[in-house]
Amino acid sequence: MNGFLKILWVLAYHDWKTKPLIVNFNNILSFEEMSKIQNAFAENRTSFPLMAIFTPYNKSSSFWTKKEPIGPIFSRLIKLAQATYITFHQQLDNIFKSDFMVTINHQTDCQFYLSSF
Repeated sequence: MNGFLKILWVLAYHDWKTKPLIVNFNNILSFEEMSKIQNAFAENRTSFPLMAIFTPYNKSSSFWTKKEPIGPIFSRLIKLAQATYITFHQQLDNIFKSDFMVTINHQTDCQFYLSSF
């Protein structure tokens, strides 16, 4: 559940227009390499797809999103991810409000606070 919410948050709120998504498995990329990717992306933004995802294994091109998604589909994807994230969060709050509180955000794992009986 937490992983699903994190993916929704990234899809919904990442700044896709000005920043590439760099997935740095096991911190393989150094700070300098990530800076190079970001600078190359900023300088040549129009040559990259709308959803640019980079990994240590493809530093110069966005292999995972070469041609897709196209503009209207991408906009709809972001709106759906935002709506789903908000709705899912509200539903969790309503379900767990009486018994215990759930805190979920994009930086930490799910934390449960149990109330005493």
